[in-house]
Amino acid sequence: MGFFSKLFEPIAIGKIIIPNRIIMPAMVTNYGSYDGHVTEQLIGYLKARAEGGFGLIITENLAVHPWGRAFSRVLGIWDDDFIDGLAKLVCSIHKAGARIFAQIYHAGSQTSKEIIGVQPVAPSAVYHPHYKTLPRPLSKDEILELIDYFGHAARRVKDAGFDGIEVHGSHGYLIAQFMSPFTNKRTDEFGGNIDGRIRFPIEIIKSIRKQVGIDFPIILRLAGDERVSDGRGIDESRALVKVLEENGYDSFHITTATTATQYFIVPPLYVAPAFNVYYAEQIKKSTRKPVIVTGNIYDPFLAKEIIEDGRADLVGMGRSAIADPQLPNKIKYN
Repeated sequence: MGFFSKLFEPIAIGKIIIPNRIIMPAMVTNYGSYDGHVTEQLIGYLKARAEGGFGLIITENLAVHPWGRAFSRVLGIWDDDFIDGLAKLVCSIHKAGARIFAQIYHAGSQTSKEIIGVQPVAPSAVYHPHYKTLPRPLSKDEILELIDYFGHAARRVKDAGFDGIEVHGSHGYLIAQFMSPFTNKRTDEFGGNIDGRIRFPIEIIKSIRKQVGIDFPIILRLAGDERVSDGRGIDESRALVKVLEENGYDSFHITTATTATQYFIVPPLYVAPAFNVYYAEQIKKSTRKPVIVTGNIYDPFLAKEIIEDGRADLVGMGRSAIADPQLPNKIKYN
């Protein structure tokens, strides 16, 4: 092949083969319609990246519940009405030769009444410093209902023909809020120590597996370190990954931060290249599953080095995908 041949080795996530190690990670485009449906603009945008050689496209977040939308034009997956449009998107990406996973999520407290029409919800009533909102704590019955929403959303993703799912458990969204001592002050079975705080993502994967079976690939996006005082650090993240793997997640996509430390989610130039690789490398010590890393990896030479050194198994190159949809094709035979 060439100098970058390691980046173009196929790899399995669950039972799905990804043709190479270069991922277009989930990035909000606001190209969906205001009622949450796929548009031709979004299809064209993602298709160009698939044609450009990115092995896996992960969609921007699909909300599992109307109250889970963080933005006004977020895609929806809370109703069967969304399936046909998503199926059209999947067909386009497959024709271009790439795999496509749907990212599903609930924003929790990281939204506003102006967007969802009601007071945001969360594990606990913890003031959000970025959104400047005080969420309403979820009741246990509401938590169980949302777990079902994730399961039914997964079934719709599979019905639409996607190759897999990425469950968004990072960036301070609802699943991350449950896992974090920074935002979860509950004293019931969904709070307290690490066993209580990871009950929500464990029950979600159980709900998903009931709907899609054991062979459908499921990635969990996870912060190695939340970068907030009293938040979850890498040692606890390593511990919980072992449990999450045992309960059915097929891969872990490592990032850092919450929106309280937004500059590590959409990092400016002064944040070091590949700043999340340390956390991915640590997570790899705790799991046998493929580890994806994202964050300021815009140089293919650096991406090659990360894979060759075994520090991660796949690399998300988001800014590169925006700037040059043809980047993988351009480096493949060099």
